[in-house]
Amino acid sequence: CYTGTISEGDILWGIRRLNINSTDLKEMENVSIMAIPRRATYKPVHADADMEDLLDRAINQNYVPVVDDQGYFIGIITRKEIIKIGRASCRERV
Repeated sequence: CYTGTISEGDILWGIRRLNINSTDLKEMENVSIMAIPRRATYKPVHADADMEDLLDRAINQNYVPVVDDQGYFIGIITRKEIIKIGRASCRERV
């Protein structure tokens, strides 16, 4: 089941917070992803969510995680994609 997402910013801040000064990738592989704190909680939408639900989440989130009917993570929709869809929809109306 979906428990949350971790962003690249979370990872970078986590490396800094954990004082990982190594540039050796092998050493970094020993750091558990669970040791990296999430700085934001990205609430998901269901796969059948409408545009209004996506927009509500995208206002405060860079991306929106998507879950299926059983609560399993199936992907993300970026804010950029939501804006592109909205723009295309507006153009169709004109």
